[in-house]
Amino acid sequence: LFFSNKKGEQAVGNKEDVARMLANTGAYPIKVTYQPHPAFKFLEPSKVPEMEAQRTWLKFIKDAVAELDGDLNNVKHKHQRKTFERYLLFLEDHYYQTGDDLSD
Repeated sequence: LFFSNKKGEQAVGNKEDVARMLANTGAYPIKVTYQPHPAFKFLEPSKVPEMEAQRTWLKFIKDAVAELDGDLNNVKHKHQRKTFERYLLFLEDHYYQTGDDLSD
């Protein structure tokens, strides 16, 4: 949620800033807007849980890849290398298709 006061100041994702803005009587009217994550922007509401589950799975994959520095030579066994390559392809496809870098 984005909280904007009449002066144009914004409070985003910080409870203390939002509380300070709401406590200030000179800040009213306060406009509250919601901007969904870009991955959810053009989805119909029934598809959002599916996309959240997919993003969670891809975050686990991203963490596994980061643990090995994204280098195929750090993978010990051949069958694990094939899985690692598949993980890299999953991530690259997701980045290309959605522009979502899974940073949140």
